[in-house]
Amino acid sequence: MDYFSEYFKYVGDSEAPMIFHRWCALSTISSMIGREVFLPFGHKPIFPNQYTLLLGAPGTRKSSAIGIARTVLEKAGYKTFAKDRTSKERFFMDMARRADFDEMDLEALVLDAPSEVLVANGEFLDFIGQGNMDFLTALTNLWDNLDKYEHPKLHGKSVVIDKPTINILGGATVKGLGMAIPPEDLGTGILSRLLMIHADMTEHKITFPAPAKEDAADQIVDTLQKI
Repeated sequence: MDYFSEYFKYVGDSEAPMIFHRWCALSTISSMIGREVFLPFGHKPIFPNQYTLLLGAPGTRKSSAIGIARTVLEKAGYKTFAKDRTSKERFFMDMARRADFDEMDLEALVLDAPSEVLVANGEFLDFIGQGNMDFLTALTNLWDNLDKYEHPKLHGKSVVIDKPTINILGGATVKGLGMAIPPEDLGTGILSRLLMIHADMTEHKITFPAPAKEDAADQIVDTLQKI
């Protein structure tokens, strides 16, 4: 089977719209690949990272679809998930993957390898906060997979992040999206980076969902690791 067929087999019977699961499957691939693959495009390559938001009314099972994708990635050995709720400064510290950053006496923290992270949160508003223009502007800039990102003086120390690579797989209601990205932020460029996948609530209801099939989990993990 192809990757999507294997992924949908692992998902099984679900109340979430199929289009949500399809984009979650794409996000698992882009997160695992990171900077290993690119498309030549003029002066600068295009990497497969994505900023994806699943949009729908409350109860559309956005978080359920995202949770399955996160489980698949965890089973495949992916570890660099962003915290569910954070500040811009803490986000950069976490990208540096140094839990002891606050205790360091260095003037600068420098990475010499790609720093990859996935924001996987069923409530994107909880992650980004309400109207956080500074954070949104930083994410807009980082979408381009810069060779290096410099942030001056976090807690008295400068941070230089090498090859920042960010994927976002979030969920939001229309109201929540409006709170996360208020009208004054619409001209900053963040909307040109976001893939907004909308779906209505399905009529399919499952009283007692069946447990995940372990053989299907093993198969999808094996395929994802091979990719």
